[in-house]
Amino acid sequence: MNMLKNLQQQNFHDIVKKMHSVSGWEMLESDNFLALKSPAKVPFINFVWAEANAKNHIKAEAFFGIHSFAWLLTAEQDDDYLVSVGFHEPENSPEMVIELANYHSVELSSKIKIIVADAEQDFQCWARVASETFGPTPAEISEFFLPLVQHAGCIPYLAFYDGEPAATSLAFCGEKVAGIYAMNTHSQFRCKGLGGAVAQACLVNAKNNGCDFAVLYASEVGKLLYEAMGFQTAQVLKEYGSKK
Repeated sequence: MNMLKNLQQQNFHDIVKKMHSVSGWEMLESDNFLALKSPAKVPFINFVWAEANAKNHIKAEAFFGIHSFAWLLTAEQDDDYLVSVGFHEPENSPEMVIELANYHSVELSSKIKIIVADAEQDFQCWARVASETFGPTPAEISEFFLPLVQHAGCIPYLAFYDGEPAATSLAFCGEKVAGIYAMNTHSQFRCKGLGGAVAQACLVNAKNNGCDFAVLYASEVGKLLYEAMGFQTAQVLKEYGSKK
């Protein structure tokens, strides 16, 4: 898996390149430093990948301004500087990859139906379900994700269980790598196969579009699900949130 590290970073990079015409979506890239920023209230894509030192910290603060952001370090990178200047204690973010040639979809429960939520009413329903897990309001979820659907070509999937909206995911297909985002199952519908169902929707789309790999950042809870689907951990990143 060593050769497959940083595929998620590349996928984020490709998304923001497609968003260059949308005001407030910006990228700063130079000398082993990459920072991404959106104008939305929620900092879902506000990341820095770089060595943690004073020079890069100044560069990041100037780029993000009033916006909060997270700094991602590999296990090998020293984090003493970020701790010393007041970043939050890190959370582990496993970067997980699956080779799509080896992936085969499974039959879903007859109770599960999945749609592409690209119509306005369906997308607003998608945002309401996603907000239950991610915390921001449906309006804030829409503010961030709708431009990604309209301008970058991201695909939002909405799963229904017995006719009730229950789970979400979102896929972005790059040239060879697909990124999976916004994985969420409403609390009352957990343990019913919905997480695997919305992830599968992304994987099938990626495979049909000629991607070789799919990648995601997993939570510790989600890691077990993805391993069961065939994902492997390429690396575990340390995520440090800024105190803004």
